[in-house]
Amino acid sequence: MRAAQTALRRPGLPMLRPVVERPHREHTSQTESRAALVFGVIFLAGYLPGIWLGRSGTTPLGQQLAAYYTSRPEGMSLAAAFGAQLAVSFLQLILVLLCGFCVWGVGLLALLFAARGLFLGFCAASVAAQSGASALLRYRLDTLAF
Repeated sequence: MRAAQTALRRPGLPMLRPVVERPHREHTSQTESRAALVFGVIFLAGYLPGIWLGRSGTTPLGQQLAAYYTSRPEGMSLAAAFGAQLAVSFLQLILVLLCGFCVWGVGLLALLFAARGLFLGFCAASVAAQSGASALLRYRLDTLAF
């Protein structure tokens, strides 16, 4: 009787179930290359309309962007120019990071790639329309790493 009363007063320990391992699906290089291809196509889907929009070079925004990319500001040091480019790149990386925290992150990331392609295509077309091929080459070298 005493044993029955003790067993009723003690809290019972939960029964542990054996851990069942689920098969782990590894990311393959094929999956990564497919994602890179999809985002590359999305970038081009924005880049080509950007070229079409800026091909005339007559819009005020296009003229301002062409002037910005073809002329160096007087009195701006190399460190200041590098800092400005670094700040723009950092802002883009922060936007990509914030897309990772959002439920709609993949869609927003695709929209970010398309908008970047649209802007870069518009800038390239405006520079080429205003200043020719040599300025376009300089623009490409300026925006290559960023």
